[in-house]
Amino acid sequence: MRALLIGSALAFAVTSTVQAQNTVSVSPKFRDGALFACEVAFDNYLQDTAYLQAADVHVAGSWAVNYFPDRGIFGMLKLGVAPLDSTSRIAPTDGYIINGYVSIKADQKFAIDSDTPGFKLFGFDATGDNTLQAIIAPGNQGRFTVAYTFNGGSMPTTFDVILSDDQAASYSECLAALVQVVRD
Repeated sequence: MRALLIGSALAFAVTSTVQAQNTVSVSPKFRDGALFACEVAFDNYLQDTAYLQAADVHVAGSWAVNYFPDRGIFGMLKLGVAPLDSTSRIAPTDGYIINGYVSIKADQKFAIDSDTPGFKLFGFDATGDNTLQAIIAPGNQGRFTVAYTFNGGSMPTTFDVILSDDQAASYSECLAALVQVVRD
């Protein structure tokens, strides 16, 4: 009986869908030698049951806080989705961050095609309370949730991005340095 249960559990594990976080990296970004952003880059594998007929997909992207001296501070989400059975990447129609039970979708100011083919860039007003909380979440909570849709859909595909304790600390240190740049 025990062998049957273990065999069933292994069979379930082998046939279950892909859903794993492959990599996360945290890094400061510089422009003309000056700090202007703190970024969490991620690669996740999951099953998109909402838009891509339950295809296994690779979602690559980043969540960053960017400071533009002439425009202000923005939360920036870059996303590209690639079905694992395809050689091309698809840019989502919409993308945003969910922090707990609150999304930052209402704070979105723009959505533009990225310079990277198959990716889209979404910009969020950092003065919005929800976006501000989403900006500090990677450092305070060590995690955040990414949401995306295709073709005007209203129910997103979501996945979590989870940072290690060291990554969360590095992100917090970067944010503190970026706040100093903004003050100067």
